[in-house]
Amino acid sequence: MARASLGISWVHGRFQAVASLGGRNVGAWTCPRPVLEGEDFDEALGEAVRETGFTGTRVVVVLEHRSLLFHVQETPPAKGRLLEQLLQRLVSQSRFFEERAAWSCVEVPGLKGRQRYLLALLPDPLVRQMALACSARRLQLVAVVPIAAVLAPQLRELAVGKDQVVVLTTESAGSLQLLLGRGDGQVFFSRNVVLSGAQQQERAAQEINRTLHYAQQQFGAVVNDLFVFGERALAGLSGASIRDGLTVQASPVPDVPFHFASQAAQLPAKTPFNLVNPAENRKRQGRQLAAAAMLALVTGTAATVLLVEQTVRARELWASSREQELDKQDQTQQAVLARQREARRLAAFVQYGDVTNHVPVPELLARSLGAHLPGTIRLSEVQVARVTNGWSFALQGFVQDQAGGMLVALETLERDLEEGLFSARVLDSTRRRSLRGGPDETSPTPSRAGARANEKPFFVSGLIE
Repeated sequence: MARASLGISWVHGRFQAVASLGGRNVGAWTCPRPVLEGEDFDEALGEAVRETGFTGTRVVVVLEHRSLLFHVQETPPAKGRLLEQLLQRLVSQSRFFEERAAWSCVEVPGLKGRQRYLLALLPDPLVRQMALACSARRLQLVAVVPIAAVLAPQLRELAVGKDQVVVLTTESAGSLQLLLGRGDGQVFFSRNVVLSGAQQQERAAQEINRTLHYAQQQFGAVVNDLFVFGERALAGLSGASIRDGLTVQASPVPDVPFHFASQAAQLPAKTPFNLVNPAENRKRQGRQLAAAAMLALVTGTAATVLLVEQTVRARELWASSREQELDKQDQTQQAVLARQREARRLAAFVQYGDVTNHVPVPELLARSLGAHLPGTIRLSEVQVARVTNGWSFALQGFVQDQAGGMLVALETLERDLEEGLFSARVLDSTRRRSLRGGPDETSPTPSRAGARANEKPFFVSGLIE
């Protein structure tokens, strides 16, 4: 049976919908007014279903919103469930939004041997609002993705080598979409800039040049080709002052009406950058099935209410008892699953350090320092001790004092400790003591014994909670 999908393009307030059946568009509609928030999405969705004649249940949304963010995140070497837990912890600690963040990721080339991922982030309440709007109409929201997920397949159709890094850009709803990627389809970064005011061409050129600089700075890639999707975007960039030596050419993919909405309808649920949690979808489907079952039960018994009131009451009592029993079973199962997940997480974390080490924090810290310590820093002493609220640590050593780079190297070391795997809290250090203008009575004095001619002693102390 041909699959029916409703593809929605929601880009900075412009809302378009396409009903697709078996890969063929059977209806299209553009909302005549701006759709700015989740409440507006609910109303526009109902109109889209009516205007396109959509009769299926599957909904995919491609969007560009002012709250949508992209962020490159470094992680320790990890895979699978452990990696997901690490990323979730880092996202929660970073506080990208006041609310909880919905996120998804793709792996990007590492830097100096460090594993990196490109995160797409959106406030979770906005995703939930869209899901609830679909559920209220017995629709299933299977995917919410940024425009980058729709543009990424174009990278493979460009006339470039698989290893060549390019920038693909397009204009949509008064905004400039920039995608940094490789000819084999690998996405490096994505950003969207709203163009407003009289000097839009100059602003577009400035943002393109910033993206080219970012590519060289973060990925060591010199971009020589800029591909532009859409005649309107190409015309807007004609005559723009972009970096010398950059070749600007049109994307070979034709720009047809309702392009993004049509592409959204064809996306699978497991597409990269999908911000809809599959577990939430399954839970929502279960609630819908339970609600449908309860509705059928009430409808079936309503016909016999006048004749057998006692039977109806007995059925209602049974349904209530059964619902409570199912709730208790569900709570028990969720508790068991939570304990199993925690056990797997702890087992994986211990295995990463050493299966024979029952208290792996000291060794993990030593390994992490050995793997990531800058070449200008040399440790002479590492102390780690168990305390009431975690693990206290004290590092002493020597740092090369080259052209005033000592404080910069120590600042980098402190940032790695605070933002790395351990999320340590640095309490005192030689750098901070220097910024305070002198030592405290409680500050340790690092020993100069063993220091070389171009080195100065340092210390860093803190807490791993």
